Amino acid sequence: YNDYKHEEFSKCNCIPPYSAEASISTRGDLNPANGTYELDVMGHRNHGAIDYKGTNYQLFKNLRFKAWGGPTYDPLPPFNWATTDIQAKHYGQPTVWQFKEMETKWETTL
Repeated sequence: YNDYKHEEFSKCNCIPPYSAEASISTRGDLNPANGTYELDVMGHRNHGAIDYKGTNYQLFKNLRFKAWGGPTYDPLPPFNWATTDIQAKHYGQPTVWQFKEMETKWETTL
């Protein structure tokens, strides 16, 4: 999840007045390259949260968890190597990072 344009804790003394680096699941690629930020690490850069793994009591009792590959999207556009200006080696990676949540289902029990 990342709604950095509307989250209170994403606001900063920056131009624009928010940073996608100050959100729950950071995505530095979303910050404008020509923005002005209080700290360089709050600006446009090759940095972000890449996955989620979590459980709750019901899942835990069955040794299960949920996982979701990222970077985060929805309500944001998925990360896309074909449209980003980020320069980094990405051999073997998909062009568009838009994965669905999955839940583990082990074949054995303890």
